[in-house]
Amino acid sequence: IKIKLGKGVSFKKIQDFGNDFVQQLGDKLNMETPPMVSVIPGGAAIDIPRSDREIVYFKDYVDFSSPIDIHNIFIPGGVGVDGKYFDIPLSNENITHILGGGRTRGGKSQFEKAAILYLARRYPPSVVKLALSDVKRVTFSKFSFLPHLITPVAKDAESSAKLFSLLVQHMEARYREFERVGVETIGEFNRKFYPELIMPRIATWVDECFDLLTDKAHSEFIEMDMMKLLAKAGGAGIHMFFYTQRPDKNVINPLIRSNFPAKTAFATTRPEDSCIILGDDNTLAANLLGYGDFLYKTSTQITRLQALYVGDAEEPEYFEQLLKEAINQEDNFTAWEPNDIEEVSDSKTIDNSNKTIFNNSFDSKIKLDEESKNSVLNLHRKGYGISEIIKSVFNISRQDGRHYKKYQTVVEDYLNSYKGNNEKQ
Repeated sequence: IKIKLGKGVSFKKIQDFGNDFVQQLGDKLNMETPPMVSVIPGGAAIDIPRSDREIVYFKDYVDFSSPIDIHNIFIPGGVGVDGKYFDIPLSNENITHILGGGRTRGGKSQFEKAAILYLARRYPPSVVKLALSDVKRVTFSKFSFLPHLITPVAKDAESSAKLFSLLVQHMEARYREFERVGVETIGEFNRKFYPELIMPRIATWVDECFDLLTDKAHSEFIEMDMMKLLAKAGGAGIHMFFYTQRPDKNVINPLIRSNFPAKTAFATTRPEDSCIILGDDNTLAANLLGYGDFLYKTSTQITRLQALYVGDAEEPEYFEQLLKEAINQEDNFTAWEPNDIEEVSDSKTIDNSNKTIFNNSFDSKIKLDEESKNSVLNLHRKGYGISEIIKSVFNISRQDGRHYKKYQTVVEDYLNSYKGNNEKQ
């Protein structure tokens, strides 16, 4: 409901009108939560929740058929109060990084899953790569086999610290390349060298940053690298998306918050939590309805959106199909790769295409480590073919000739051995 304030009436006088609204009309409108009251051009708006809430399904709004534009990379935003679909552009230099949070069942995890699934299915690895940190070990587990990953999903503070260190190396390598070719940002680089060469964007998703920033052993190193990335990585095409269920002003301090130009606030338990995410003493997120109702804040405005619902538990076949298509999609572009990135692990090598995890080089006998064996076995159980498994786990395709044949032999031998052992048992 849009209203125009009378002469001499300030917005502050009606800011708490939502409580009176519930008191007087809550029974008739079946409202328990005060409606959000916000400023709009020319007046104010009171958002009255619909009595017949609808789910905004991911599959009804995403488009994977149209040609991609490598200069304009998006993630799904949601559907606005006016019913219009809204994208969030990562290639907008005024956005770059997003801080988000909200209580349990607020819709935060579904928003993250929708964004990651969309990026992986919409863009090949030469255009968008992924870096994932999931200390809860369940939010991003289904994305473990994507060829877009620059390193395996980080599942604790130690591996997350290594991930951030790797991202800093990628960032510095990119700026050295910018200096060499005479550009300042990834946008300029890609406009200059496309279609012969593309520098892929790296979307970094951290599901629970509170746990990382309070870990006694690694928080200091994580925060130091995090601040470097927030300050410089946006121009290099490395985007940071930090989410938490527990906004804490002493953990996510004002210096950290100020380096996130965009915010996504889902329903919060307390008004104070809303202020931590949105800043400026903004308590509006405490009036949200949960289940995907969120506020998207940039430097210029706040937009209320209903996030897309992936429904990976309700429709696992659809989710798995998109993952399979993401793994097997054609990649006709040539990606720029750094040649001076150090290893992030003492026991494993992660090559510069950021997919292959093994103990020996291409020219020696290939041996599968336990993590690779588990990945191969999981995909095999889901019905993936040998070529699909090799591409997903090792980022090797038939076009790689003898390298592919080596992996084909090793994977087939392992699966045959596994079957043989089970038959004996």
